[in-house]
Amino acid sequence: KLITDEHSGRILVDKLLANEENKKMEKLFTSL
Repeated sequence: KLITDEHSGRILVDKLLANEENKKMEKLFTSL
């Protein structure tokens, strides 16, 4: 159970980081 919890936590973090990256890219594209 600990392993799956740790894995799902990593997935959540990856999703958050991906969202932040998408926001940055959107700002770059809109500024162009």
